[in-house]
Amino acid sequence: MEPIRPDFSGASIAGIIPALLGARPAAWVPVPADGAESIVLLVLDGLGWEQIEANRGLLPNISAMQGSAITSVAPSTTATALTSITTGLTPIEHGVLGYRVREEDDVLNILSWRTDQGSRPPEPEAFQRHAAFMGREVPVVTKSEFRSTGFTRAHLGGARLEGWSTVAVLVEQ
Repeated sequence: MEPIRPDFSGASIAGIIPALLGARPAAWVPVPADGAESIVLLVLDGLGWEQIEANRGLLPNISAMQGSAITSVAPSTTATALTSITTGLTPIEHGVLGYRVREEDDVLNILSWRTDQGSRPPEPEAFQRHAAFMGREVPVVTKSEFRSTGFTRAHLGGARLEGWSTVAVLVEQ
């Protein structure tokens, strides 16, 4: 199978937020989203278009939505992809180039926000200088346990975090 290259000038996860906020034209955005007063962006980490296509019978609600395939980033790790989604930038622009990045004389694990040699990790806001959601304060629903992590502070800095603790109460909260 041939690797899929990111299409940063077209339909890409790095272009979702700029397109939805009107900062970048995007013909690939589903028609119902164009001009909508509000939009809920549901990010299911690791769920790709090919998985949806292969399992349409198991995913009737998602399958009923309008849309088409878009490209991810390279490397397509959680840390890199989520940061590209929230900042609207390519990995080379935002600097999260995988799970582990060099930080001074150490290596920072982005998800755990710990360094290999035990040195003090950077402050997330100093590490990620690019604003999430183009500087707009938008609500983000995430697991409560993630609210104060370094990675959350880095890739969602400035967002209004709404935490949930169990799937059963997610909709109620």
